[in-house]
Amino acid sequence: MANFIHERLWARMNEQVLQEALGIQIVDKEPKREMVVPVGNANFVVRFKRHLPGDRISSYPTDGARSFWSNDESLPTMDLIPLAMGYMWHADERRIGDALISYRDKMDNPVWCIRLDEIEGGVQDITWTPVEPNLPVLDLSQIIPAAEEKRGSS
Repeated sequence: MANFIHERLWARMNEQVLQEALGIQIVDKEPKREMVVPVGNANFVVRFKRHLPGDRISSYPTDGARSFWSNDESLPTMDLIPLAMGYMWHADERRIGDALISYRDKMDNPVWCIRLDEIEGGVQDITWTPVEPNLPVLDLSQIIPAAEEKRGSS
């Protein structure tokens, strides 16, 4: 199902970009599928990805993918900014959720993620809503006293 959704999403985005003639470069050479959006001196490189809870993305962890998502391919004078654009996947319901864009400094380490909002009456501006991070809550109250006792006895 994920492959079917990805193919449909990729085809629709290609069709839209080609119709609008926005100066976006489409790269469709396996295993790379991405769109390069030039903005000033930077290039936003967009890959279309299924997002999972915790803003994780679904991607096979090859060396190329790890390098891309960690932004190692960027040169000082030619900024490449990797973005993941796609949708939230609700696996338990087997359905597509909100449209998202995320930026990460590693494959499973999102820096930020925003939900793209739908606009009634056609697109005029892109609006977005921040997605709250799913941060863990850690209770260290039992560990700290034990560590202090251990340090005091040595």
